[in-house]
Amino acid sequence: GRLRPGSEQVLVALAHQAAGDDGLGTDLSRSARAGLPGDLDGVLERFARSAACDAADLAIRWGDRFRIAAVRGQPEERVGEEIPLAASALDARLVTTRRAVRWHSSAGLEPCPWPRSSGVKDWLAVPLVLGERVIGRVGLASRHENHFDRQITAMAEELAGELAPVVEGALLFQEATRRLARLAVVQEVAPLDATVGDSGRTIVRVLSILQRTFNTAWVSYLMQDRARQECRLLAGPDSRVGVVTPDGAGLMQWWEEWSRTLGGPSGWSMRSSRGWLHPEAASSLVLAVRFAGSVQGFFVLETPRAGAFSEDDERLMGIIGGQVGLSLENARLFEEMGVAVEQLTAIRETALDLASQVDHPEVLENLVERVQALLPVPAVALGVVDPQAGEVRILVSRNPW
Repeated sequence: GRLRPGSEQVLVALAHQAAGDDGLGTDLSRSARAGLPGDLDGVLERFARSAACDAADLAIRWGDRFRIAAVRGQPEERVGEEIPLAASALDARLVTTRRAVRWHSSAGLEPCPWPRSSGVKDWLAVPLVLGERVIGRVGLASRHENHFDRQITAMAEELAGELAPVVEGALLFQEATRRLARLAVVQEVAPLDATVGDSGRTIVRVLSILQRTFNTAWVSYLMQDRARQECRLLAGPDSRVGVVTPDGAGLMQWWEEWSRTLGGPSGWSMRSSRGWLHPEAASSLVLAVRFAGSVQGFFVLETPRAGAFSEDDERLMGIIGGQVGLSLENARLFEEMGVAVEQLTAIRETALDLASQVDHPEVLENLVERVQALLPVPAVALGVVDPQAGEVRILVSRNPW
């Protein structure tokens, strides 16, 4: 009794597939096969063929709104579009009554659910119901008057009853797949301390992981160069460093704006329906990388697809941000410790030179060599002031010229 209703349909379809049987006997088996886990497009295709409609969409219910998950005969850009129940009286009635609702051009005062420019004259929405829950709905559209008669409506409702468990199975399968993918990302980010001591390599690696995970057009990392009092941008997994767009002053303004928004204890990331670094972007997600209350930088994901990022994406980015913040802080401390060790070593070696019987010219040569290694710089010269001549006399010079 632990199998969900409709599970046997999926198993029958899988068994036929495994046996290489393409001649499935019943409509029920065919519909189950069309709706194997993850195949919402197949479920929608089954509805569209049965109702002989011109276009269709399948929307999943998320609280007080529907979200388009599959389309047929419509632009793919509609996938991800959200329809609040408060803005659609027909969808709200469908959820309340758990029965099909219909709109046609010759009756009703309610506005057409689809744009008038699409030429739709008859529209039918069928709820996907499990128990007492409406988990989604299928919208069917026709360019012909009175296309969805009682027979087609009854058939669509019956088909919805058969396929609702399949749709829920597909959703569970997609959710499990998504969670596994997210877990894999967290596990990939977790060992970043392996690159401790090299914050640049850490950031480049995270940029590559983020672009692969979210499949975005642009990934960037905004950082502050405190020594130069400016912001710099690390763009994309190709690790190009520099101001991509706009100028440095614009990057500094964004740093200040994001620091005010995401620098507090409650803010980690924010979604937006605009582009920051790329004006052509229609969705963006900005993540603050913080450690011990201090903002270290911002990851910026941008894509031309509208509504591309979800609350789950924000939560995942928060986990990534915490791990990256710790890794970058460890890298910074490691780098500072390494510099301190080099400095102390240089001081110790110079002191030993001065205390030894090493020739004076050799001591100066060693001193210049250590200074050049510590800074590092292409050229170092050591000179002494000759007060009588009023000039500086160069004793040792190391340069590539």
